[in-house]
Amino acid sequence: MQTLEINPKHPVIIELLKRVEANEADDEDSKQIAQILYDTAALRSGFAVSDTVDFATRIEKILRANLNVDLFAQPEVDEKPAPVADHVDEDDEEDDVSKNK
Repeated sequence: MQTLEINPKHPVIIELLKRVEANEADDEDSKQIAQILYDTAALRSGFAVSDTVDFATRIEKILRANLNVDLFAQPEVDEKPAPVADHVDEDDEEDDVSKNK
């Protein structure tokens, strides 16, 4: 059986409580923060997170919010193809290694 102990004097818990008390309606951000607290406590104790994709999504949302990055912003796509690596023979690679010694 797992037990999650909460330190009511911890600054994160105090702030989370303030947010919950201030919002009479459902506060999605506070729910996400509480779930992240639970998941990270589980990870620190050696347990696995039950839904890693959901965990990563919550972490990304928090990161984006703190970095002021739009939640729906997508990475820029570089239309240029990646350069093709030159072919290296194993013999050439061995010569390069011995030269560097």
